[in-house]
Amino acid sequence: VVLVGLTIGSVDEVQKWAKDIDALEDCGHISFPIVCDDSSICKMLGVVREVNSSYVCISTTIINDFDVRVKHISQYPTSCGRNWYESLRIIDSLRLSNLYEVSTPTNWREGHDVIVNDDVDKLGAIRKFEKGVVELRDWFRITPQPDL
Repeated sequence: VVLVGLTIGSVDEVQKWAKDIDALEDCGHISFPIVCDDSSICKMLGVVREVNSSYVCISTTIINDFDVRVKHISQYPTSCGRNWYESLRIIDSLRLSNLYEVSTPTNWREGHDVIVNDDVDKLGAIRKFEKGVVELRDWFRITPQPDL
C-alpha cells in the first residue's frame, strides 16, 4: 500500500501546513509524498472545484487495487474530517479479496468473519477454507477471516 497526497499549492505552502498540522495534532513527521499540483492533475481526477477564479481541491480519498484500478472514492465536505480507519478497513478488505475468494460484510473489521464468494462451490469452499465454512443460506456462506 502506498499513500500519496495531492494538493493544489506550492512546496512552501505544503511544508508550512505540515508543520502547523504537527503542532496542532502532534502527528509527527508526514512520511508520505505529497504532490504539489498546478490543478491539472486534480482537474483530470475530478477532485477540484473553482472558487472565486481559483481552484480548490475537494477532500477526496481514492483507493486503487493492485492493478491500479480505482476501487474506492470518497469525498468529504471541508467541514468534515476523513475517517482514516475506514480507508484502512477498505485496504485490508481489498487485500483479502485479492488473496482469497472472499468479500467483507458491512462494518467488517480485521479478524471478523468474511463471506465466501458465490463462485466458490460448496466442496471448493470446504477445501479452501480450513478454518471451516458455515452455510447460513444456500447463497450465503461465512468463514473465519483467512490470515493476511
